[in-house]
Amino acid sequence: MKLLTEGDRTKWLATRRLGLGSSDAPVLVGASRKSLLALYAEKTGLVADDTEETELMEAGLELQPGIGRMFSRKTKRTLLDVAPWSVYQSEETPFMLASPDFFCEPVDGHATPGGAEVKFVTFAQGDDWEEEPPLAAQVQVQQQMYVCHREWWSVVGLVRGRMKYADVDRDDRFLKALLELARDFMRRVELRDPPAPDASESAKQVLAELFPQEAPGKVIPLPPDAMLWDAQYLEADEAEKAAHARKAEAQNQLRAFLGDAERGMLLGGATWTNKLKSVKAEEKLRAAYSYRDLRRQKGK
Repeated sequence: MKLLTEGDRTKWLATRRLGLGSSDAPVLVGASRKSLLALYAEKTGLVADDTEETELMEAGLELQPGIGRMFSRKTKRTLLDVAPWSVYQSEETPFMLASPDFFCEPVDGHATPGGAEVKFVTFAQGDDWEEEPPLAAQVQVQQQMYVCHREWWSVVGLVRGRMKYADVDRDDRFLKALLELARDFMRRVELRDPPAPDASESAKQVLAELFPQEAPGKVIPLPPDAMLWDAQYLEADEAEKAAHARKAEAQNQLRAFLGDAERGMLLGGATWTNKLKSVKAEEKLRAAYSYRDLRRQKGK
């Protein structure tokens, strides 16, 4: 591995645009909310990189050393600090990059050095860590192991005030597939051949940023594939209307059977409630009103 830069966030941002960082790997395998189109637009400079530092990111960076020390005390492992904003490059595959949080000395069960990826997990993300680290984090450390020539890596999370961690072993079969996806993506970047948009909100957002307004009077012929898109839209629209009608009918059946009851119990333990809710008046816009809110609740 080769160290390209360290200690400078501006250089870090510029360097990571030259290839694929470990945080990009989940996008390639579909384990991220970000779409391939959004990643392509960032790497080609069509849109700004989405790594603008937020307060949450700032908090994570501030907490990272402390979480690392907690993990070290808990596991008796020796973590080796990595300079902030470091970027390492694979010498075998130069477009594969990594910014590790820590390296780790060999421990019981691991005869060779490893590393550690530290996450400050928000309350809303806690469910994703209930059984094991989320897939995106596991994919991320696979790329870090590839770039940094390691056989294992720990994924560490401070989850709702509790520390959780798991050791992830290097998976060369997975890495082979990941490298193929990465090479295909980088060829697209080089040839300026954008991937097709998917159904994600991320793709919708990047398209809105690329084309913020129409050119008045501009008319273009659509390609033959547009006939398929049009048919797909109409079919989905009809299915959505039919599903909405079935849903509304089921809700009205439940409302009728509940009558003035607040709650109804299903045999499996789930419940339906139909409680009165009030909405305050908005000045000059609407008067206050009330309605009964029908909701389903899972059984315990």
